[in-house]
Amino acid sequence: MASVFFNIARNTFRECIREPVYVVLLLLSLVLNGLMPAFALFVFRAQEKLVRDSDMATMMMFGMITAVLCASNAIHREIKNGTALLVLSKPISRPLFITAKIAGICAVMLVYCFLCSLSTLIAVRVAVDQFRFDQVLFWGYLVLLALGLIYAAAQNYMAKRNFTQHVVYYLLLALPAWTAFAHFKLDQDKMVGIQSQTAIALFLLSMAVIAMGVISTTLSTSLNFVGNLVISFFIFMLGLMSPYLFGLAAAKGNFIAGAVYAIIPNWQEFWMADPISVGTAIPGDYVFNCIIYFFNLISIFILAAILLFQEREVGGQNIR
Repeated sequence: MASVFFNIARNTFRECIREPVYVVLLLLSLVLNGLMPAFALFVFRAQEKLVRDSDMATMMMFGMITAVLCASNAIHREIKNGTALLVLSKPISRPLFITAKIAGICAVMLVYCFLCSLSTLIAVRVAVDQFRFDQVLFWGYLVLLALGLIYAAAQNYMAKRNFTQHVVYYLLLALPAWTAFAHFKLDQDKMVGIQSQTAIALFLLSMAVIAMGVISTTLSTSLNFVGNLVISFFIFMLGLMSPYLFGLAAAKGNFIAGAVYAIIPNWQEFWMADPISVGTAIPGDYVFNCIIYFFNLISIFILAAILLFQEREVGGQNIR
């Protein structure tokens, strides 16, 4: 069963990164993150905060859209056209199938978060001065992205290999190398390096984006793309406002508000851009609590996905 689980998850991962829309959203996020230092000049020593907040917001918003698209393509489309029926007609249980699909989508979202996090670290490193930015790192980063498109196009033309897949593979090698270069590159003979607190904040935010992928996958067992996007966006916005809408009332002892506050995912728990902007370090126990909250959150929605998919008709038939 482990090999079956791995194969379904791997195939889901490959299908998602081969989708042109996935690479379009990924590259759009990376380009916006990389260009942000150019818009953060002359902001009275708030350039790092502006770049960090903007890049993290881009990662979160585009991550939600990417999660919905991947889940809809990997789950709802296969249910609708009967492709999943070919797999379920074999001795493969529905819980195994849906959990493997979730694992594949989580891997796709992990790649998205990893690359966006690296681009944010590079952008914050570029924006170390309010009156200038590091030209080598700035333009080198954009050239690096362009070279990825050229490399993938060459692979597609000469070896007939998938264009979007090789763009992702190239970025997984090139961006970590450029991040390491940005870390060790001196700025006016001074060692600046990559900000460790920003890296921790991006790690926490990545868990929120991956959780959105699990939620979108759960919704895709019953909803089409439009319905999934609407409900996911509603959960996203409600989760951002839940501390204000329900958290204050829950703190005053309101039982109903407390129950709603406990059910709705609280994305503010993963947003640490504001504390590090004022120089507050993120405590290790807070990171640990966020990890526990993340696993509890995705466990609930994985269970919900299994229950929803158990009675779902696939290709006009109900195979259990």
